[in-house]
Amino acid sequence: MIRLEVRVVLLLSLFPVYMHAQYIQHKGIPYFLNGANIPWNNFGWDFGTHEIWGAGYDSAYFEQVFTDLNAHGINAARFWIHCDGRGSPEFDKNGFVTGVEPRFWADLDDLFARAEAHQVLLIPTLWSFDMFKDYRDVAGTTAGLHKDLVTDPAKLQSYLDIALTPMVQRYAGHCALLAWEIINEPEWSMEISGGGKTAQTVSAQKMQRFVGACATVIHQHSPDKVTVGSASLKWSSHAFSAVGNYWSNDAFRKAGVGPEGYLDFYTVHYFSWMEPWFNPTARSVGDWQLDKPLLIGESPPGCERCPQTPAEMLEATLLKGFAGNFFWSYGAGDRVGEFADFREITQAFANAYPTMLAWRHFCKSQMPQIAALSTPKVFPTALASGQAVQIRWEQPTQEAFNVRLVSSTGQVLQTGSLSANQQEYSFNPLPLASGLYVLEIKKKNAIWRFRLMIR
Repeated sequence: MIRLEVRVVLLLSLFPVYMHAQYIQHKGIPYFLNGANIPWNNFGWDFGTHEIWGAGYDSAYFEQVFTDLNAHGINAARFWIHCDGRGSPEFDKNGFVTGVEPRFWADLDDLFARAEAHQVLLIPTLWSFDMFKDYRDVAGTTAGLHKDLVTDPAKLQSYLDIALTPMVQRYAGHCALLAWEIINEPEWSMEISGGGKTAQTVSAQKMQRFVGACATVIHQHSPDKVTVGSASLKWSSHAFSAVGNYWSNDAFRKAGVGPEGYLDFYTVHYFSWMEPWFNPTARSVGDWQLDKPLLIGESPPGCERCPQTPAEMLEATLLKGFAGNFFWSYGAGDRVGEFADFREITQAFANAYPTMLAWRHFCKSQMPQIAALSTPKVFPTALASGQAVQIRWEQPTQEAFNVRLVSSTGQVLQTGSLSANQQEYSFNPLPLASGLYVLEIKKKNAIWRFRLMIR
């Protein structure tokens, strides 16, 4: 009884007056998220290598970002990974995912490490509705038009098995990882009232199954949370219509998604075009008939039609029971808002509510370091059916490795193993039909993938 009383007093001291708010917990600690969007430095190719433009990651840029955020009271950031698919994951000519390249991991590792060092929680956004647009004339052969990834079960499975699962496993439980966001503003590509504005569109059910499949992988392979960056509350609340919440547990079940395909909290965006029917400063969270915490994932730091100042917006999201607010944006360059428009506001807010925002969980992430390992070389990468592939290290391997050959659809065709202290290994694929395959070389959490073209 004494311990219970002490715990209640402690929580009330941390969160005086605001116990009605639906906080998002991280490592057992509830946080109000005083956030910012840092969606990209290079749209769609911040991680890995673009087929035309090369490597896009800039560690100095992101070091400055997290330094700035931490210095101005911002405790959380949202950033984008695949976007439209121009830089990652890797695709074959038929649209199947073949994995991600080693540099992708090194780049993403670096960003996670810098965020943790500056005590900024992360919400990585995997995809955007841009994956249904067509940027291929200007941004490469994989920039958009990925409807098949949502509608074709085999292609979706290739993404889940070869790209998403390794990513989720790699960062599972990371100290800086708050949640995975499956897709940004999916409604603009859904065949629903007010949506469906992209070059390609899909049914609401197909999108729900896509989100549900990704959420299932995350929940199966990690303790981490899942959300969706809904373009508007009108698509995430039954307060507007009987089918208004496309992202509830009930909606996923009706779409045929299994029990592990669910969101841990709702994320919606707020911009002036939603006035006056949705204004976060006007009504409390409870008015929107939601069963989970509600986060404002994007909001402008000021606009002509907005009835409140950015400072009033931030204060209101706290008082009205929201889980937090993420201003748009640091570095997007789209003239919607810039860091200078809100940095003093977030700093003042953090000074006013330090116990609700400050990093209070204690852990240190143990990340695999690919850069510290000897990198294998594979040759030839174009070969005749049945021809042996040579795997060679610059120095003998210190630990055993596993090798497997994977089809472009994600099917494991052949496996092998490399003993410790080997410097060269011959892998002889079984006779295969001509086409693209992936050779995986794995050691614990380190993994390399090489494309093999069978002639």
